[in-house]
Amino acid sequence: MLLYWTVARTVQFSEFCDGFDRRDPSVESLEFLDNYPLYRRPIYYLHGALHLYESGKSCHKLQSSRNNDRILQQIGRNLDKGTLPLIVTEGGMKEKEMRITSSRYLAHCHKKLSEVPENLCTYGFSASENDMHVLRAVLRSKDLRTIYFGIYDCEVGAVEHARSMLKHCMREHRSSELPKVDVKYYDSKSVPFWNGGH
Repeated sequence: MLLYWTVARTVQFSEFCDGFDRRDPSVESLEFLDNYPLYRRPIYYLHGALHLYESGKSCHKLQSSRNNDRILQQIGRNLDKGTLPLIVTEGGMKEKEMRITSSRYLAHCHKKLSEVPENLCTYGFSASENDMHVLRAVLRSKDLRTIYFGIYDCEVGAVEHARSMLKHCMREHRSSELPKVDVKYYDSKSVPFWNGGH
């Protein structure tokens, strides 16, 4: 929920769109709509989130309700009813890919990765084998020019590991017909998410 929390507290939320809206005014949760406005900056919960859940083929997002019902309370009630959050917790890359393709919402998010614009900033993404499906999808973007890659542990070994994995993935999955991608690394601990963005 870090992405949701950060956007809701540190920027004008109306500038962003995650594709969820209220289809039925009598229902507290928001439903994912494929035809959301493209004039706002998109937000994608690539591996789901605790405040997302599926009902049939529909994906819903919990929000603080009109009667001050907090999201965590709603998640607790969903769990009590056996409704699990839509979140990818599966271990290996193949298991994650299977989970993603089984969800209309997650498959939509994954497809959108190959349409990222010129610049992409990662936060909380490790350059591990388990998450290479994300990077492979990003590298299909014909518009991508720069990746700002956050590294939590900036020890020399961690930085070299990330560089090695990214170079390998670019050689394997970036078409030579597409423009070269510049990768810039930053210390993800330098981003002040936890102190209100100040």
